[in-house]
Amino acid sequence: MLSEDEYNLLSKTQHDNPDLYALFEKIIGSYSGSLNHLTHEFRNIITLINSNCQLMQFKNPDFNSDTVWTMLNEDVACMTKMISEISNLCENSKLEIETFDGYSYFNNLCVDFRDTFNSKNFSFTYSITKHIPSCSFDTIKIWQALYYVLNFIFSCNSDNICVNLRMSFSKDIIKIVIKDNNKHYKQNKNDNIFTAFYRSPAFEGARTSLCFAKKIFLLHNGSITHRNLRDSGNEFVITLPCVYKENVRSQTSDLTFLMF
Repeated sequence: MLSEDEYNLLSKTQHDNPDLYALFEKIIGSYSGSLNHLTHEFRNIITLINSNCQLMQFKNPDFNSDTVWTMLNEDVACMTKMISEISNLCENSKLEIETFDGYSYFNNLCVDFRDTFNSKNFSFTYSITKHIPSCSFDTIKIWQALYYVLNFIFSCNSDNICVNLRMSFSKDIIKIVIKDNNKHYKQNKNDNIFTAFYRSPAFEGARTSLCFAKKIFLLHNGSITHRNLRDSGNEFVITLPCVYKENVRSQTSDLTFLMF
């Protein structure tokens, strides 16, 4: 995964030596295509195994009470999801930009999240400024990215998780602050939860979701950061321009996420 300094060097190379940069793009394109092909092949195999397991379970209902059989099904489900996520990582670069009312979009999105994540063990609340104007970006991708962040938080190994999302607007930038009350996760100096395949004891179900989320925000020329709030929980801060403008960062962001 490229560091910020390496990313800046790559951007400088694009300006100073376009031929070398074109070679980098060609190499990464080849790498991306190979990775995409491999993940699809893996997914086909896992899908076949999963189908056979379902058939065996249908013919032998007694398998449902067997502990080893349950563990096998859980492993297959985990592998299927992981391979699917890796495939999405390779295919998630194209943006379908559209213009829409910003406040209505984010309000509907948060209502959807509230219905999805609220339960007896989880709580999701939100507040949105009504001053968000018309926006232009990929509505599906932004929904995905925010869902990945929230799903990461709610996959924590703890009940009674409370999450609050607060959205504000200033100088053509939408700022989204998401806070939780997970006091179990103590961030170490070298922790990077936006790295692909990052694992943390506090977030067992996370896998690669935050890596995908960061990629989507970067493709929109936005950003996402995380910090531990000591004994009060965690905070994610997301910035997102109201109007998408294609630039160097969006064109090279795939390099950041394929180099893992």
